[in-house]
Amino acid sequence: MFPIVERLFQLSPHLPYLYIPMSDLAYMSNVMNMVVPGTRINNNIIGWTNPVRSCEYVKQYNIKNKYSANLSFSNFGGTGNVLTLKGSNLYIEGDRIGQNANACYLGVFSHGNDDNTWFVGAHYMSEYVTILDNSRANLG
Repeated sequence: MFPIVERLFQLSPHLPYLYIPMSDLAYMSNVMNMVVPGTRINNNIIGWTNPVRSCEYVKQYNIKNKYSANLSFSNFGGTGNVLTLKGSNLYIEGDRIGQNANACYLGVFSHGNDDNTWFVGAHYMSEYVTILDNSRANLG
């Protein structure tokens, strides 16, 4: 389980995936390694490259154990929302990101900074209707 920490979330439809601080990526990699052996960080992304694991292989663990991530957040008005990232949507084939086509990667990257911001990209917002209303500082 990922520890409960306070982070800023920015919905960024111009970005493709999820971008988080390196310290959070390292923690997530360690947790994932307990679930799917061979989980490693390579080029600022979590993947299964040594030995190479296809996404079909990795998804077997997800289907069997039903892993997903819930991102809970509050807007400026204090009301809460939950964005669920389904485990089956977290995996991407290596050729989609310029890596080994036979390897599977988690669609979570380090953004290179160690601040408190997580950037949630379009890949994870595709199952939600998202209305960005800056006039009232609301997300709905």
